[in-house]
Amino acid sequence: MNGPVVSVLMAAYNHAPFIGAAIESVLIQEGVDFELLIEDDGSSDDTAEVVRSICDSRIAFVQKSMNEGAYATHNNLLGRARGRY
Repeated sequence: MNGPVVSVLMAAYNHAPFIGAAIESVLIQEGVDFELLIEDDGSSDDTAEVVRSICDSRIAFVQKSMNEGAYATHNNLLGRARGRY
């Protein structure tokens, strides 16, 4: 199987004050090969800038220009996931 063992999905909408800490909590995990998929659902705050300020090759970020809602965002993330779990 190609790809990481675990896919971590993170949907965000206007979470600038919190998303940096959430990302760091994932990145400090050890002992498992993972990808962190983040999708910004059309935030009007600085969520995208906070995500882009964190440089790590395990992060794959998508920023949408329009809010599509939690259901569509989670489906998009699931569709991009490459992990076994």
